[in-house]
Amino acid sequence: MRDLVIPSFAAARRNDTEYADATQRLKRYISASDDDSNKQAPAYLEGLLSKLDMNVSALRTSLLVINRALGDPRISADAVRGNPQLSDLRAQLQRIYAVQADRTNALGEFVMREQAAMNRAEFSAGSTAFSGRGTRTPATESIPAAAPTRQPIGMPVRSGIEFGDIASIADWTGSYVRQVRQTENGAAKVFFPIAQSCR
Repeated sequence: MRDLVIPSFAAARRNDTEYADATQRLKRYISASDDDSNKQAPAYLEGLLSKLDMNVSALRTSLLVINRALGDPRISADAVRGNPQLSDLRAQLQRIYAVQADRTNALGEFVMREQAAMNRAEFSAGSTAFSGRGTRTPATESIPAAAPTRQPIGMPVRSGIEFGDIASIADWTGSYVRQVRQTENGAAKVFFPIAQSCR
């Protein structure tokens, strides 16, 4: 089972490093997006979001390693029935995958929402500039103002004030880091004896 345990745990730790990098980049993005001077030059913000999107892609790639391990017939639900050690191995892999996927999907959704908001702002600005070229935009073609929306559950709450937003992001990412660390510590206690016995 070493061929399942070792690559899966290595992928999980690789994701931890990737997420730490994404967290620092996310803080830089929040700081930059709260700076009014950057709102007139969105290319910089778009670049930061693009790099965050690359972090998300890397996280998802590593998750495939754990997903493939879970699909191995040697630890299928039927195969581990009656074998406590293999049952524990499967359960721990499922827990690791679940918390890692939850963290990755949350970051991916944040990036997607920020990109969508940026696209809406650019479209609105472009429409305003176009309508001001000596012509009057018919009322029937006007763009309705977006209805205010509540922050989705699980997403960090932003106020537009840098200090508060950085703290909110730190709490948000920190909660995922703690969940993942706790899960990985529990899994290590199961994985290590298995890896040792399979030498």
